[in-house]
Amino acid sequence: MDDLARCYVAALEKAEPGSLFIAADDQVMQLQEIAEWGSRAAGISGRVQSWQLEEARAAMGVLADALALDQQATGAKAKQVLHWQPQAPSLIDELTGGSYVVTH
Repeated sequence: MDDLARCYVAALEKAEPGSLFIAADDQVMQLQEIAEWGSRAAGISGRVQSWQLEEARAAMGVLADALALDQQATGAKAKQVLHWQPQAPSLIDELTGGSYVVTH
């Protein structure tokens, strides 16, 4: 949240009105990879199970279609125009050593 707040402040101070920015760290990951890391953090050894799209739609509705898209975002414009850099741990860093990790 601090990264996003700093990006908002920088946009208010430095950006042209109407400008759009993405506050992202540019780490591109597949959903399966995120699920595997989340599984490890939950203490179940990275095991995940893929679903057919119809099966996922039945369980999750339209969210399944959103998750099936190849969605990539870049924070390059925020970094260049606003001189903004994310400082928080990456998603993988959080999943491997942050507050989400199950400890026994």
